[in-house]
Amino acid sequence: MLRNRLAQNRLMRQFCNEREIDLLDTTETLAARFAAGDNLYFPDESHLTERGHAVVAAALASFLER
Repeated sequence: MLRNRLAQNRLMRQFCNEREIDLLDTTETLAARFAAGDNLYFPDESHLTERGHAVVAAALASFLER
């Protein structure tokens, strides 16, 4: 399961690239913050906490400003 955990990300990136649609994938941003010790997920590790949503919001704001 870990091996294929980003399969949907790859499929969405391919879909968007083929249609020239901008895509914001926050996976790497969230992973880096989590690795740095930020608790971004509830204990089940599938839903974002308020802090996790703030990270996504900041990434989205930056994406939209570009």
